[in-house]
Amino acid sequence: MKPGSHPLDRGRDFGLLVLRVVVGVTYVYYGWTMLIAGSSTWSGVGDAAGIFGLTGGHLYWGFAAGLIEFVGGIALMFGYLARPAALLLFCVMVAATAVKSHGLDFSKGDSVSQVFYPASMAAVMVLIFFSGAGRFSASGRGRKTSSVEPKKDA
Repeated sequence: MKPGSHPLDRGRDFGLLVLRVVVGVTYVYYGWTMLIAGSSTWSGVGDAAGIFGLTGGHLYWGFAAGLIEFVGGIALMFGYLARPAALLLFCVMVAATAVKSHGLDFSKGDSVSQVFYPASMAAVMVLIFFSGAGRFSASGRGRKTSSVEPKKDA
């Protein structure tokens, strides 16, 4: 079977749209709640950057994480600059995964489930980064993303 010839390939762009909108809304929600929570939350999120050896700027790093989630979520929803947004969101989610998994002690009953959300979102960002926003996006403007070339009239 040729690439792009499967009947379900026609739904690829619609699937990307649904994924982008649902994940984008999630990022907008979490980013907005972090932004409006204020400096104490930003410092708390930024303090977690200490596991990477960052000793200062915790307020900045916490604010940056919230801003990336909020603006990145909007970019994903509309499919505009989706790849750069996915790359930034991937970085935030890898950091969140590291922070959530740092210091887990299974002998004390710590659960690995808190690591699953940021790790899963990081994987979704990899998918969006490599696949792009798809046809139904502000940057796609209706063009087809199929790898099959259209037939030319002879």
